[in-house]
Amino acid sequence: FGLVFILLDVFFLSMSVYGLDRLLWIDFADCVYWTVDMCQLFCLGYHKEDGLEMRPVKVAKQYLKTWFIVDVSLVVYQWLSALLESTSEANTERMSFLRYFRLARYMKLLRIAKFEKALRQLLLHFHSEAGVLAMKMVG
Repeated sequence: FGLVFILLDVFFLSMSVYGLDRLLWIDFADCVYWTVDMCQLFCLGYHKEDGLEMRPVKVAKQYLKTWFIVDVSLVVYQWLSALLESTSEANTERMSFLRYFRLARYMKLLRIAKFEKALRQLLLHFHSEAGVLAMKMVG
């Protein structure tokens, strides 16, 4: 589902030039998904040189050292953005502020970097010409 929300972000960011904004329910679904995803990442293992690490304390420390700051920044931004937009229909003072705040949506595209890293790790497990070719095409 994460890729679907990223693709929606890319679509609506490009369409915002033409005045097409996201639907409010999509904003809130996006917020809920990424909040749950961020919490889930404290429980998911990660690959290291000598295998898969699944110990909860080690997994949490690794996540805190790597993507946690980016994820929490994006989730807080998303919730603030969704809440401001949901309460700003009648308030024109907030609308000018929101125009600048919407430009920060491009920050959400940082999530693409996480998918690229995951794809690279997946392709490293395939030791074939097709895997090497795919790696060269991605990066």
